[in-house]
Amino acid sequence: SEWLCKLLLNGHVYRSFIPDTTLRQLRQLNRQRYFYTGHSSQVKNRILKVLEAGNLKLRSVLSNINTKSARNIVQALANGETDIQVLQSCCLGKAAKKSALLPEALEGTLTTNDKILLQLHLKDWQYYDQQILQLEKVITTVVQQHYAETLSLLLLVPGIGELSARTIIAEVGHTLESFPTPDHFTSWAGLAPGNRQSANSWYAQQGTKGNKYFRSTLIQVACAAGRTRKGYWQAHFQYLRKRLPAKKALVAIARKMAKLLYRVIKDHYTYEEKGAAYFTERRQHYSSNNPSQWPGIF
Repeated sequence: SEWLCKLLLNGHVYRSFIPDTTLRQLRQLNRQRYFYTGHSSQVKNRILKVLEAGNLKLRSVLSNINTKSARNIVQALANGETDIQVLQSCCLGKAAKKSALLPEALEGTLTTNDKILLQLHLKDWQYYDQQILQLEKVITTVVQQHYAETLSLLLLVPGIGELSARTIIAEVGHTLESFPTPDHFTSWAGLAPGNRQSANSWYAQQGTKGNKYFRSTLIQVACAAGRTRKGYWQAHFQYLRKRLPAKKALVAIARKMAKLLYRVIKDHYTYEEKGAAYFTERRQHYSSNNPSQWPGIF
């Protein structure tokens, strides 16, 4: 205790990130939405399990069950509908082009117990959708009232949409005063390299533990940004992919993007996409002059 007091008196202990009341409430709402989304995914998987048990291969025709066409078909099957023409009429839009494959995919049978389970799962699915919609309205209102400027800056970054921007704001806020440097910020997010050393030997180590909500969102953003055609982040990902597995390259991109977000949020930096040519030009410049000082984007 005496040693901790001395550290505190000399400023060697950094304060923890404690969000204010508004941000805590926004974080609770956003995390509740996250939980409901997970429950909704579980319900969809249970629906597919019931269909597969009855030898109904709906996924072989419609790759995604989270569509209006698939939902209509499941609802008709739960109601006891067996007429294939009625089931084909449930296909809308692009799914209508695949309706000719339904007779072969729906040759199985559903028991009375299976139909009861499907009806229960559909009610759960509808309930979670209503809860998510209600939460999204409240979250959008809070973000627009208190964090509109930060939201507009985040939406300029490739790979960040409305949902991911709201999640980032809910987890980190709009000031970042508790993080003195970008490295502190990436470490808190769980994107800093691990440290495993024995004497003078260094070993490979997983990244540090951090905020799982922010980390998972950043990796999703990095994945989306890495697919931006002719973009800076796509070129950066392809460069890392030559010497790293895809998942490790994504984590590396997520760490770079965390440093970018630190500057965007704290310094109100307006991001401008400079394209793949800019990345290639910078890499060639540092490769020919001083390869050890290659800074990436920042």
